[in-house]
Amino acid sequence: MKNDTYDKIKEVFNTAMHENVQPEQVNALTLHAKCTLIHDIVDALRRKEPQSKYGTARHTRQSLVTIVDSFSASDELVEFQETKGRHFLYEIANTQNGWSILNNIAAWGSDGADAMKETLVEASKIHMEIYTRGICSVVPVSYLFGDKNKDAQRLGAISLGGFSGDLKNGTGTIRVVDNENAQFHLVERALSTMHHETTHAVQFCLANAFHHGRMSPNHPLFDDAKMFHAIEVKNAIVPSSILKNTEQHAYVNQVHEILAEAEGEKLSANLIELAQ
Repeated sequence: MKNDTYDKIKEVFNTAMHENVQPEQVNALTLHAKCTLIHDIVDALRRKEPQSKYGTARHTRQSLVTIVDSFSASDELVEFQETKGRHFLYEIANTQNGWSILNNIAAWGSDGADAMKETLVEASKIHMEIYTRGICSVVPVSYLFGDKNKDAQRLGAISLGGFSGDLKNGTGTIRVVDNENAQFHLVERALSTMHHETTHAVQFCLANAFHHGRMSPNHPLFDDAKMFHAIEVKNAIVPSSILKNTEQHAYVNQVHEILAEAEGEKLSANLIELAQ
């Protein structure tokens, strides 16, 4: 069975190098096989394998779109985010810490960069606490701000931050680019980026709970936790940097990116409205 799975992965991989992979080929693969395939194709694109062998990587990039489109969040996860989003905003609007965050949002930039960063971190911590409450444990997260992310020069669909986690230690790191190119001076951009990356941190919390056997198979979010875990352990992530600026679909269409982008934009808009 193991060799059969390997052969299927190899077959689809070879197809992706020079022609479009079809959905039925992907649907025949297991979750972990699809994650392995994403990792291997991304690695091949980094090494420019399809370009050197076939003169183009267009089919390879399109095949990645087909593969990432086969992932989906459960209805329960979508409802979970909507419910937790309302709880988060209620907490912000009705607690002293939340009022302080809103005051800082209303005065964005007037108190300097340190105050802006502190506001983002405090909002992120509440986000994580609310979204994991009653679901799983919060992992300790470090926050790093800096301006060395080259992707910040390109904007568009490019992430202006990042999240990385360690399943073995159960810890994570949120990074936010804080320079002018990343539009950090715009409150909606800074908030959206932070809550986008915090959503990835929540996804990691689910993956971490699955990894350590802390989530029952009967849990409504069990399949989502299993999916986030598979993506994490296989490093099945399509970075924007390996794609052409005009062909970002494989990055944007990833289920974890769709969820994070929607949550970041929504919470940013709602926080700004509350602060007015």
